[in-house]
This record gives sequence, C-alpha cells and structure tokens, in this order.
Amino acid sequence: MPRRLSTIRIVPEVLVWARESAGLSQGELSLKIRSSESDVREWERPGPPSLVSSGQLERIADVVKRPTAALLLNAPPTEPRPPKDFRRPQRRTERHSIDLNRAIRRARRLQRVAAETFRTMEEPVESVLPFTSTLTDDPSIVAVRIRAALNIPPNIHTRWPDPYTALRGWRAIVESLNILVFNSDFPRAEAQGFSLSDTQPNVIMLSAKDPPTARCFTLWHEVGHLLLRDTGLCVTDEPEDEGLDDDRRTEDWCHRFAEAMLVDGELLKSRSQASAVTSGRTGYESDLLTLANQFKVSQHVVLFRMRHLEMLPNDRFWWEFNRVRQEQAQEAQRESPNRGGGRNVPNEIVRNSGQRLARILLQALDRGTLTRADIADYLGARLKHIDNIRREAHR
Repeated sequence: MPRRLSTIRIVPEVLVWARESAGLSQGELSLKIRSSESDVREWERPGPPSLVSSGQLERIADVVKRPTAALLLNAPPTEPRPPKDFRRPQRRTERHSIDLNRAIRRARRLQRVAAETFRTMEEPVESVLPFTSTLTDDPSIVAVRIRAALNIPPNIHTRWPDPYTALRGWRAIVESLNILVFNSDFPRAEAQGFSLSDTQPNVIMLSAKDPPTARCFTLWHEVGHLLLRDTGLCVTDEPEDEGLDDDRRTEDWCHRFAEAMLVDGELLKSRSQASAVTSGRTGYESDLLTLANQFKVSQHVVLFRMRHLEMLPNDRFWWEFNRVRQEQAQEAQRESPNRGGGRNVPNEIVRNSGQRLARILLQALDRGTLTRADIADYLGARLKHIDNIRREAHR
C-alpha cells in the first residue's frame, strides 16, 4: 500500500503573515511550492485551521525562509515595523523581495543575539556616537568633527592598498562605536543598505552585491542616518534632485556627509590630478580615475565632492557624471559573469556578520555561555567551520 502523507493543521492568519512578510502573492507562493493558487486561497481563508501535508509545510517554510515551527504558531507573532523607506517612489514596490525581507529579519535577529551576548559578557550594549546632528548642520563640518573625534587622519586611505582593505578599515572604525555592520545578498537594484536604530545596538546592513567602494559610501551614508536619528532603507547611488522633500533632503545630507568622510576636502584640492580635472586638460579622464583609486572611492564620489567644494560647475559636473556612468555600463557588459575562484566560507561568514559580533560570540563560547551549536546557528555556519571562523575573526 502507498504510504499516506501526514496532514498538519496551520492557522490561516499565520500562513498569511509568513507569505506577506516574505513579499509573495498567493500566486507566487503557489508556483514556488508547486501547488494551485486555489489551494493557497483555501488555506488562508479565515476560519478554523487548514490542513496541509507535511511535504507542503516543508516547501512553504523553505520558500518563505522561516523555520517550520514558525508556521505552527497559534497566531502571527508581533514583529517590529519595517525600516523607513528613503528610496525614490519609482524604486518602491508594494512588497519587498524575499531576499530583502530575509536580510531585514536577519539584521534584527543578529541585533537581538548581540544585545543578549553583550549583556552576558558584561559588555556595553548601546552604540556610542560622539554626537548627533540635524539637517541644519553642514554635513561637511559634521564629517570634520567626526574625523577629529575618532582620530581619523585626512590621509587614512593611504594605509589601505585596495578598496577591499579600505572597506575593512572603515568598517572597523564604525564597529568601534558598537555599531554592528553586516552584509547580505539582497538585490542592489532594490536597496544598497539600511540601518536600524529603534533597538540597541544600532545596526547597518550593506548589500554584498555592491563593489567595495560603493559599500564604503553606503556605510558612511548610513552612519549619517544614525547621526540624524532617522534611519531606514536606502539606495545610495541615486543622484540629487531639485525641489527635495524631507526624505530626499535627508538622503542628500547623508550623501554629502559620506563624501566628506571618504574624501578630505583640503587634501583633494591639493592634488595635481584635481587641477587637471577642473581645467579639463588633455588626459584629465585618467587623472579622475587616479584620484578615485587613491582615495579608494568611485569616480562619482570624487565628482560629487568636487562639485560640493565648488571645484566643478554644475553643468560640467553632470556631463562628467553621465560620461562615467556610460563608461561603467559598457565595462559591466564586457565583464564575464563567471570570474572563478572557490568560496572561502569562514571568511564570507565573518564578512557578513562582522568582526565585532563574531569575536564577542567566540568569547562567549570560550567562557562557556554559548555552545558551538549556538555559534553555528547564529552565524549560519557549520560546526566544522568554527575554528576557521575564529582565525578569520582575529585577522
């Protein structure tokens, strides 16, 4: 006789919560679990618990990126409100993608794990910014004050041989303020980063799909949001607008703050390559690229900084901005999507969770307040990777 599949009761409201929080319509969920849309509608019909097979339950849990136990709750859990949306209206959709929703949930979970572990280890839980700001403050001056408060020299970029090292360096500076910095694979076209400050410690999440120069910019852009005490979801490569509303003014302020943190104004003005760019002399394009490589930033960041320092007039700035954008688009088309190279899983885990959190979790492991299974669960690792994670966390 064929084996009968067991059936499980699931509360309709819980299924609705799981589906909607994953950013899926009923039709999309039905396609992904290989069932009919009418089945999903029936399961979600208000009333007594619905019956689903154990196989369907497992497929639903896999698609919505929730543990199976979460689908067996008697009622939807109370979850924090989603981050404020600073993106332009055309970037906003009715629902976030599964990957972005998962990144937000992961950030909040690691935030809770960090808070609990910090308390257990008698470490400070709250993030500590030197001061806070308002939109009436000049972001360039705020950047100068932050650099002074954190003892960041104007030429700090010369310590770092490449953008990846620069990203690690900037990230370490931000994490020294007890601000946790994570990476996740959400679509960069949907968002490039977000920050959470409604619970301590504060958290910044960066898109792992962005190049390191873009992540450096997003990192300081999100610190700007923390300084303004107005955090949320951002796309940081959007140019400025005329007639900015309050949200766009906030984004513009954070853009300018990030530029000033990454590129010291006086140092930029002193560069001979900057004079070549402003004069437009023959070969200035390579000088612009040299400046970007020296400061470990994108060419667009250099152009924006020069514009705000009044080194470039507005019409010239936009001409160069569009030229660089077109060249980058052409280069992206020429690049091969398969660059080879194997994954370094422990390194990837530490990059995604941050050295600050990885180190404190390992200290808790050494003290016996966490187990290796706990570490593996929190960091999304396998037990066999724990020792290598330790090495990566203390590089």
